[in-house]
Amino acid sequence: MTYKLSVLTTLSAFVVTFFSFSAYSQENDCDKSHYDAMRCQSDRLKNLDDELNRVYKLALETRPEKVDTDTRKEREQLRKSQRAWLVYYHEQCTLEGGLDGGSNSWVTSFAMDCEEKELAHRIKFLKSVADGVNGEVEGRE
Repeated sequence: MTYKLSVLTTLSAFVVTFFSFSAYSQENDCDKSHYDAMRCQSDRLKNLDDELNRVYKLALETRPEKVDTDTRKEREQLRKSQRAWLVYYHEQCTLEGGLDGGSNSWVTSFAMDCEEKELAHRIKFLKSVADGVNGEVEGRE
């Protein structure tokens, strides 16, 4: 029984060490080259996009389907706002990337910086809508 416990303890320690090293290695891989940094940035954008979709659904659930006194408070208005924001977000970040960048990979990298910033701000806004704070958020950073 002691042998099994010892093996299990050693195996557990190995797994924890491996995953800690793996996470550390992945984090540090982001600093090795421009390509690696863009790959990591792409992963962060994917996570932000997933969070945006999750929070958007929550915000939609809080909006009433119909409000007789003010249609701007209805669920459909949030849908319109989200569609308009998606167009803005894409076009704004394309412009910012083009203005800041040089080669195509740098243009893409700068556009991705913009996307991270815009996604984070929109997530914050949608969370405030979902929480019933009426979309009040602090200014942009």
